[in-house]
Amino acid sequence: MVELQPGASDEIVLSRAQRDDRVLITFDKDFGELIFRHDRAGSPGVILLRPRLRSPEIITAFIVTPDGESKLVAQLPVMIRGIAFSGYGSVNKLEISVNQASSAATGLPVKSWASAELGEDHGPYSFRTWSYAWKPPKPGRYFLQARATDAKGNIQPDEGVWNPGGYLWNKIERQEIVVGEAS
Repeated sequence: MVELQPGASDEIVLSRAQRDDRVLITFDKDFGELIFRHDRAGSPGVILLRPRLRSPEIITAFIVTPDGESKLVAQLPVMIRGIAFSGYGSVNKLEISVNQASSAATGLPVKSWASAELGEDHGPYSFRTWSYAWKPPKPGRYFLQARATDAKGNIQPDEGVWNPGGYLWNKIERQEIVVGEAS
């Protein structure tokens, strides 16, 4: 929106996102308040990012779609999409792990990483979109994970450092999806 309509009010941004069925990614918590205070049914999702500017040591990637709510179909291609960000500079590599649950006892996947396609680089410290084409081989539970690497060689960590405010939570998140048979 910054490029399409500079200076647009929050209401205009929210209305356009709702019209175009888009998710808002923002540092501005006003969008969540607008949606809930004014009971805007059918409003887009809002992802609120809260990195501290004094401490930019964050590199993170997350999966936007599929979101785990809908069942995927075995042998039907799907595009996994997301965004990445680094407080150190530009994101220059994104890897995705798509693994079937390896153990009923632990439920944890065995990670293997593959390169995803990166979207346009809008410069240091900007969000960068990414995508990965995948065809689920068979029905079952799968775990999707994305990890970013930036131009300085920083890699998104497996483990996060907990803090009460939730700031700088940049560990690799795991998204569970279910793949079923075609009907």
